[in-house]
Amino acid sequence: IISMYKIYACTLLRKKVQNWNTSTDSEKSQIMSDIVNVLFTEQDEAVRKPIILLIATAYKYSLKSKQEWPEVLAFINGLVVSSDEAQHVSGVYMLSIMNEEAAEQIKPHYVNILQIFSKILLDLNNLKSAFYVLSSLKAMIPFTSTDELNDLVKLLPFAVNASVKIIKS
Repeated sequence: IISMYKIYACTLLRKKVQNWNTSTDSEKSQIMSDIVNVLFTEQDEAVRKPIILLIATAYKYSLKSKQEWPEVLAFINGLVVSSDEAQHVSGVYMLSIMNEEAAEQIKPHYVNILQIFSKILLDLNNLKSAFYVLSSLKAMIPFTSTDELNDLVKLLPFAVNASVKIIKS
């Protein structure tokens, strides 16, 4: 039942974050700091997704209000490149959620993200990570421009291969 309260709290906080412009700078900083800290400590997977959605929503609205939040991308990158499999999968999952929620805001980082995705799909060490990469691509493609097109085209054969492996598993 505690998990339900946590999920509900995340939902309410997401509503607050959607009105990002009405929040003070200190409220914004406190929210951003607290939700990342909560994500570090939360073990319940059912609660982690709403927390990640909250982080993605906060990221999206912070960028819309011209307030950068580079720590969140550094945090995700640290997880994605981690040698610990659980952290790696968590990072790719988080990036997938971020792309679903804030694909347009993450667009300046597409080239780097596509390079990371290419490595994940080329190695195919973890099919769960590959699935999250494919999910991310689905969200990114509508916002992809000619700047990222070459990287995306190079990635497509690996994405098809990963899709086949996921289907066969």
